[in-house]
Amino acid sequence: MISILDIKKVINSKLSDIEDVKVYGNEVKEGFERPSFFVQLFMENNDLFSYSVTENFIIVEIVYFSKENTQLDNLKMYEKLKKSFSSPLELDNRKILPQKIRADFNDVLSFKFNLNFYDDAYIEKEKLEPIDNIELDINMKGK
Repeated sequence: MISILDIKKVINSKLSDIEDVKVYGNEVKEGFERPSFFVQLFMENNDLFSYSVTENFIIVEIVYFSKENTQLDNLKMYEKLKKSFSSPLELDNRKILPQKIRADFNDVLSFKFNLNFYDDAYIEKEKLEPIDNIELDINMKGK
């Protein structure tokens, strides 16, 4: 089963491979160093597809604050992110390919992609007491 925490760890690991840029958690609102990344995961869908399978749809947003705060820096980073996230994410012996890669360039770079995958449903089985003895009374009429 793939957890959302596993997905975030893999994304952060890929970001640390791109460049020496600090990755911050979303709880940091001010006082962060540039250049830096912030990663958000938006769970759009986690529906039961069948009894034991869920269909998952996650939007990943990576916000990049460049050192010089220039469009040129943002465009260069977009190319690096696109190259890095054009290959599958390896999670739990599976590979999930990022889809619909897109970006916005409003003061900062907002780089987004979708992750769609099927996974095992975590369904807790009912805890029933084991049966010790069963008594059957079979009445066969007509024989």
